[in-house]
Amino acid sequence: MPFIDKVKCLLGRHELEKFMGPSNYGGGKFMQRYKCRKCGKIKKVIS
Repeated sequence: MPFIDKVKCLLGRHELEKFMGPSNYGGGKFMQRYKCRKCGKIKKVIS
């Protein structure tokens, strides 16, 4: 991974893509996971 990509991930500018499918969170809400292409960090979004 090039140096500039490491800096972007450290600053929180991840290249996120959908990871797995949505799952039922309860109360009519769903949880979607996103994974960074560069560093592999997983972010969970509840909507």
